[in-house]
Amino acid sequence: MRQTRIWLILLLSVVAITARASGDWPTRYTFGNGVEVGLKGLLQYDGNDFGNDRLPDGTPVFDDAHAWRRKEFNLYVSKKGVFEINAGYDFQARAWLDNYLAVETPAGRFRAGQFKTPYGYEQIFSDTRTLTIERTLVSDRITIGRGIGVQVAGDAGPLSYAVGAFNGNGTNLTFNDDEGFLTVARVAATPWKRGEHDRWSVGVNGFTGEDRAAPVAPELGFTGNREKYEDPRNSCLNEVLERRTGIPLTLSIVYMEVARRAGLHMDGVNFPGHFLVRCPQAHSAHLVIDPFHAGALLSEHNCRLLLQKHVGSEVAFSRSLLAPATRDQILVRMLLNLKRIYVHMRSFPQARDVTELLLALTPSALSELRDRGLLAYQLNDVTGALKDLQAYLKLSSMSEPDKETKAEHQQIWEHVKTLRRRVAALN
Repeated sequence: MRQTRIWLILLLSVVAITARASGDWPTRYTFGNGVEVGLKGLLQYDGNDFGNDRLPDGTPVFDDAHAWRRKEFNLYVSKKGVFEINAGYDFQARAWLDNYLAVETPAGRFRAGQFKTPYGYEQIFSDTRTLTIERTLVSDRITIGRGIGVQVAGDAGPLSYAVGAFNGNGTNLTFNDDEGFLTVARVAATPWKRGEHDRWSVGVNGFTGEDRAAPVAPELGFTGNREKYEDPRNSCLNEVLERRTGIPLTLSIVYMEVARRAGLHMDGVNFPGHFLVRCPQAHSAHLVIDPFHAGALLSEHNCRLLLQKHVGSEVAFSRSLLAPATRDQILVRMLLNLKRIYVHMRSFPQARDVTELLLALTPSALSELRDRGLLAYQLNDVTGALKDLQAYLKLSSMSEPDKETKAEHQQIWEHVKTLRRRVAALN
């Protein structure tokens, strides 16, 4: 990334030097032969602050969010009616934008590279030409976005057309994985036009491809259990399969297993606060899926907002948060969810059973040894509590504790002294 920025600075310097005498300084310069060199940029910052949106218990209905949306940079070289070369990069999303070579011929405009597929009226325009800061929700959900491919476009009388073949994977919110080509076509007519911006256009578009990563939730009836999120049955796979509802983790496990049986490998993602799924075989390295929300596909920006929603500013976003989770990590997270729910319900026998399983998976986890001892304490299992808590204090004292840990050790030591008095009284 550092090298990329250095190259961009050098390019800016070259354009600045060559365009010094131009009236379009410093972003564009036109040579005597009609060739134009230019720079474009787009900075977009989203600030969302909601007021009077709290429930009676004080819980906010909407989460305030502040984040950069786009940091786009484009360099282009073109000659009107002859050719255009464009290179674009978004430093916020860390993703390449439109990067292509286009050539004008009497038969039409041929373009090759990565660019937006000709599907959806709003999608064929740049971000700066849309009427609002974001495209409509319908457009974002049904369009394909950018792809790598070739396209020919032109006019045939009153009609305009565009036909292309792409690599099969859009980079927007939709996904098509046919391991071949995605063909897209659009035909439009403009019956009425006045000036440059006032017009009435009618168009149709379509595409062909096989979407093997379509959400399984709507088809099989699986939904996220928002109403009773803390129900322990949401963390038990047999209950999830029977009731067709669960939490992000269990729905992700179902999603991955269905994908495996369909011949598609999926990885779980131990994302903070909300378990996700990713497809490592996709051309895009950032294809992240949220089975809890009907298999929604998340961009990096969506993941940043999701992280902020669940943990606030406590954890900074990095791509390592989207690393694949191992089977043991998935099992541990499921058991930790169950233990937390059972403790909250004061179902201490079930919580201790879950803790036994956690210790079987992670024998060196001192926190689980401590929790098993504390649960035994709550259940009046004096022998078990004394054994675990004494072992915890002995093992944890081998490293230098911080202030918070010292306070915890002092509290547990008080429990140990109480238990020893009970044992002495029994004797």
